[in-house]
Amino acid sequence: MTSIIAIPMYRVSPQKWEEEFEIILDKKYQEFDATEEQIEKYKERTRKTEYYHWKYNDVVAWIELYLDFSVVKARAFTTNIKRFNRGFRPIYKNNSKIAFEVRINKNKSNNEIVDDIISGIESWKNYYYKNRWIDYSFLSSVSWRDLVEKAIKS
Repeated sequence: MTSIIAIPMYRVSPQKWEEEFEIILDKKYQEFDATEEQIEKYKERTRKTEYYHWKYNDVVAWIELYLDFSVVKARAFTTNIKRFNRGFRPIYKNNSKIAFEVRINKNKSNNEIVDDIISGIESWKNYYYKNRWIDYSFLSSVSWRDLVEKAIKS
């Protein structure tokens, strides 16, 4: 089976990641002996040099979606870390077990299929990774009904 898409699961949401960055920045310059204007310039310089985008860091797991005729199957790649602190260094292991399966009914719309897939991911996530964040926005760009029709024909 070929992977259709890989979905990253993040340690925190983008908003939370940005808040953490600003808290760290405030602590760094809290007792700095300078004017408020100078401190803000230092913070801005730090934002430009040390800020890295959250999407490329702090991924705690990957979920790969596969299509097996009319069933979407998900395989998880997880870490063996129990606690995820900011800037952790993950080593992913292949969990060859299927994380969940979603049967695609031909009578459902693409949005209903996406909702079913999100529901499957959420139930798996809530069991293993309760407070983690996933961006589902790109799932609706996949035409799941067309993929099922092609899989059934071949």
